[in-house]
Amino acid sequence: MERDRRKKRPSAAVRARRRKRRRRAVLVQRLLVALFGVIILVGGSAVVWNMLPGIRVASKLSAADEYVETKDYDEAIASCKEALKIDSMSVEAYKSMAGAYLSKEDQEAAEQVKKQQAHLLVAVLGRKMPPIEGGELLVKLTACACQQAGAIGVYANDTVYPADYYLYFAGMLKEDLFPIFNLVWIGLYK
Repeated sequence: MERDRRKKRPSAAVRARRRKRRRRAVLVQRLLVALFGVIILVGGSAVVWNMLPGIRVASKLSAADEYVETKDYDEAIASCKEALKIDSMSVEAYKSMAGAYLSKEDQEAAEQVKKQQAHLLVAVLGRKMPPIEGGELLVKLTACACQQAGAIGVYANDTVYPADYYLYFAGMLKEDLFPIFNLVWIGLYK
């Protein structure tokens, strides 16, 4: 009799319930995997979206606009400088910074920023050149750029150093001196 029970198949209704439970379990499993995939995709997209330079610059400029509305001009200028650290070619960041300076009534700084129309990035790359020669070449190239009509100055340490200031220290090369002041920028932080 015991053998008969082992060999006896469950009824059709029991088999149907088991199949239904298995299908439900598989469906729940697939839904959970799909939901997890969507969460990963959305979260990853949000992270990538926020890491794009254009988005980060727009975020900083939006913050600068809010600071201007609350008349906190120093914070607005700082936010514009942060945007320029992300994308130093951002015309909008320069315009916002000029607006903040004008709102702050710092006419001289605003006029300097308003003059900004283009950037020139100067770099000396190469492994075969000794560092001293590379530094001298960099100063010569930058000094040539500073002598062009309309050149405002050299941007370093969140400051635009006037072109004549840079050229004055580049003159050290004519006296066979190393132009250290054009290569090492010392800044004080609050």
